[in-house]
Amino acid sequence: MNALEKHLLRHLGVALMYVVAGPALVFEWVRKLRKELRTIEVIRSGILVCPYCARDNPLNRMATCARCRATEPGSVLRCSFCKAIFKTLTCDGCGATLRILSAS
Repeated sequence: MNALEKHLLRHLGVALMYVVAGPALVFEWVRKLRKELRTIEVIRSGILVCPYCARDNPLNRMATCARCRATEPGSVLRCSFCKAIFKTLTCDGCGATLRILSAS
């Protein structure tokens, strides 16, 4: 087997792997897209409903940053002082930790 044949077989093998793995990659991409769209829907609504006590938790309110301890009105998802981004929120009703942003 000469170098040209090895080169062609290598590229053919890579192409075959993409053809075989293609449907799985598309399925995974669609699953991640649906998760991101659900997250965007929650953020745009401005309210996160607790699945345990059904209390509405507003995403925009007076909040204290857990990182720099600055208190400001605005989003509980981001601190404008230290630029920290938060993925969880504590429910005002029952104290449960609620996940807001998808963990990838």
